[in-house]
Amino acid sequence: MLRILFFVIILLFGVIRAQATCATGSVLAPEITSISVDANGDVVICWDPVLDIDLIQYNIYTIDGTGANLQIGTVPIGTNCFIYPGSSNSSGTQSLQIFVEAVINCPPTTISSPGLGTGIGWFTTMYLTGGLEPCSASIDMDWNVNDFFNTPRYEVFMITNGGAAVSQGTTFSTTFSYLGVLPGDSINFYIVAVDNGGLGPGISTTNIITPDVSGVLIMPAFNYLNTATVIDSQQIDIQFTIDTIADMTGYKIQRSTSEAGPFVTVATVDKFQNMDTIVDYSDIGVNTDSTSYFYQIEIVNDTCGFNGNVSNLASTIFVSATSSPVDALNTITMTEYKDWGLGVLRYDLYRAVGGVWELTPIRSFLAFSDSMTFVDDISEVFDGNGEFCYKIKAIEKGTFMESNSNDACALHKPLLYVPNAFFPGGLYNPYFKPVLTFANPNTYSFRVFNRWGVVVFETRDVSSAWNGRFNNSGDLNPTGVYFYVVEFNSAQGDFFTKEGTVTIVH
Repeated sequence: MLRILFFVIILLFGVIRAQATCATGSVLAPEITSISVDANGDVVICWDPVLDIDLIQYNIYTIDGTGANLQIGTVPIGTNCFIYPGSSNSSGTQSLQIFVEAVINCPPTTISSPGLGTGIGWFTTMYLTGGLEPCSASIDMDWNVNDFFNTPRYEVFMITNGGAAVSQGTTFSTTFSYLGVLPGDSINFYIVAVDNGGLGPGISTTNIITPDVSGVLIMPAFNYLNTATVIDSQQIDIQFTIDTIADMTGYKIQRSTSEAGPFVTVATVDKFQNMDTIVDYSDIGVNTDSTSYFYQIEIVNDTCGFNGNVSNLASTIFVSATSSPVDALNTITMTEYKDWGLGVLRYDLYRAVGGVWELTPIRSFLAFSDSMTFVDDISEVFDGNGEFCYKIKAIEKGTFMESNSNDACALHKPLLYVPNAFFPGGLYNPYFKPVLTFANPNTYSFRVFNRWGVVVFETRDVSSAWNGRFNNSGDLNPTGVYFYVVEFNSAQGDFFTKEGTVTIVH
């Protein structure tokens, strides 16, 4: 029984053998499983083994420069991969066509797998190319499709400065852009194709490219608007810090009366060789007494047509002041400063009386949002001409940069009191003097007449008083009624005059 079974097996094997070789007269070409290019530029091709007992070897071919078939190697049965050395191939400059031929022995002839020279059964290496797009700081890559995988998924790998390969993403396309190239980096890329939409098992790789990134656009590491400060009613000075190493051609100074914009370009500062990192600019022709202004700095690169990288905002402080003469109060409203990186340390409020600024602030405030109102009681401040002016100085945390506001003034009308009698040389009321506040002292005039119209005393000094004598040095004038005239201008320039009588009592 065992002999019969063995005979049947031998008979079936012979039938199969005859059908695979002599009976058909041909053998199928090996099925390629991967064609990869390694780090050395070697092309590694692998295939599924041909199951034929008459198989004697595999021949590997490529296409030479003339378009003819070129045999590049032979491997024995049992070996299912072949390495085409990088020193002998051009995988770094183009895709290569590869054909694997199965050779069987069927005496009296040797039969090869079909397809050689016909284009059928040829497969190509994936050839990766890519270069720098300097303006976008990107590497744009493309490669030919993997033609022996079913719906291949491609994964992009990058090696930075000789480190480990890191995946940058996957795609079913044959193009990819890597963004974020940094100056001075040494970067390499290669593509891994995975069969069946990424499920495998087949895997193939492209050649490795090393794009030249020396021309990459150097973006600024910083662009900071240090301060915007009011100089006078028509001038604002701004200062900003720039990264002069960056590939920029200029800097747009932009202004708006609203934080939300729109911003308009009021000036462009062109970059020049050995330019300082700190830039000062004076914006002339503004009206700081009516509003606050917002500024920003936008970087420009004309070569790439690039506008962007906008700095932080800087806004001037706007102060307004109104008077309440009845209550002897001034109300001051101020806006906040924006936008120092560390914020505002404090706001100092200064006051000027009659055009003379006090040396120390009358009040300091911590940071606030939007706006703040402060009421200044001037009931005990009667010096000056009735003009009270205010300004704010903001001080930044950390760097102590400063920003001054506009000057805002509140005006009070003059107040005049004139007594109706005095006692020259007496213990009480020995002098006659108008009491005047909030007037322009340079316009003051005070005259006293006797009943015949003769001037007995006159002065232009608001602090001078009549002692009852003729021009304060002659004979004492007799008891009686005298006439006076007081004239002056207010701080606003309005003319005032007061006439009346005073009685000398002895």
